[in-house]
Amino acid sequence: MTLLPEPLYQLLWLPPVAPGMRVLCPIDFGYLRVCCCHRVRTKLGFLIWDEMWVFLPVGVVMAIALVGAVYWFSRRRLTPQAELELAVRNREFIVNHQPIIELSTGICVGAEALVRWKMPDGTFVRPDLFIPVAEETGLIAPTTDQVIDTVIREPESDIDS
Repeated sequence: MTLLPEPLYQLLWLPPVAPGMRVLCPIDFGYLRVCCCHRVRTKLGFLIWDEMWVFLPVGVVMAIALVGAVYWFSRRRLTPQAELELAVRNREFIVNHQPIIELSTGICVGAEALVRWKMPDGTFVRPDLFIPVAEETGLIAPTTDQVIDTVIREPESDIDS
């Protein structure tokens, strides 16, 4: 029996409890009460807790697979061969003509077609950097085909303009 009214006693002796919490007071000395609070689990809480042990490893495996795929694709994209393959596919090679002049007469007798790789950002890659890669990887044939196609088409566009 307490000397305080019950509502005041509960206010002083029991800790504040949020909805869904349960108060356990395993030790009660009368003047000292040791209490602890814990959240009451609902059926949904138990279901989520049980399913977590299934979905957590699945999520970890999926995350590792996704990170591995991103790493693999980024490494593949950054190789010179992959860059060259994209350049051939996107037709990024342009042709510059260098005139061939007959020295005795000073007359232009022809032109040499020089291939240049113009990247999408507008910068150029020197031929001494990409031609050896194209030869090593077997991409020299499609690159040459693209250059010849460009040389054949250019006079038509010059005549039309």
